[in-house]
Amino acid sequence: MTMLKIMPTTFGDYVTAQNDLIVDATKTDTGVFRRFALGLAMLVEHEGMIISKDKLKQMLVEIDSRAYPKQELKSHKLWAGIALNRMIKNGIAVEV
Repeated sequence: MTMLKIMPTTFGDYVTAQNDLIVDATKTDTGVFRRFALGLAMLVEHEGMIISKDKLKQMLVEIDSRAYPKQELKSHKLWAGIALNRMIKNGIAVEV
């Protein structure tokens, strides 16, 4: 089981990771802002903690589900997988 540590991050690094997930910034909606805020709150709450990769992905699925309650589960899982990869790529979550 892969374990990840949630690292302290800068606002800029978080914005960069999130911007990778926005297809067209000119058409952002309140769901994007809600997802951004919920994700940031999750990172602040879990900073320094070690979480399994599967658990972190599930947390991201829940965040996306709250931001976009009418979408299908497969859409939330797809977004969560991409978001998790961006967190790892940007050093927000590191393997321990």
